[in-house]
Amino acid sequence: MTRELRPDPAREANDPYPIYPPNLWEPLRGRRFALAEDMYRALEIPREDKPARLRHVARNFEFFGAPVGLFFVIDRRLAHGQWAHLGMLIQTVALLLEERGLGCCMQEAWASFRPELATLLKLGSEEMVYCGMAVGHPDRSKPVNQFPRNRVGVDELAEFRGF
Repeated sequence: MTRELRPDPAREANDPYPIYPPNLWEPLRGRRFALAEDMYRALEIPREDKPARLRHVARNFEFFGAPVGLFFVIDRRLAHGQWAHLGMLIQTVALLLEERGLGCCMQEAWASFRPELATLLKLGSEEMVYCGMAVGHPDRSKPVNQFPRNRVGVDELAEFRGF
């Protein structure tokens, strides 16, 4: 993109397709916060250094230096089922990339610029960017690719009945 883009909080507050619900509840809010704190700690960016944190977030819009950037587009008239199908497609792409020795970063941050992307990509009036994806060879030595993620166990996410 040729001009500097900045997210518009007012526009994001009125987005009918927000990245996260406006009042994310526990335990999801806490998990999201903890992951971000762990990542910034690994990057050695202190909480008080807002400019450094914003610079890191801005790297989304450079696909984090990856040689390939993908955009996933959906027709906004589709229902939740088709949104789930798109998620399955994105996951499949990620797994196929991994199988071939590549890595990716799914980037919902692009949703902050749906109108600009629609113009840039010449999308139809009902089409919208769901997310982006950076694709390339990951540098496993970088701190952002090494810090431990505090994953929730399957027993906390699912209940298996009848087995």
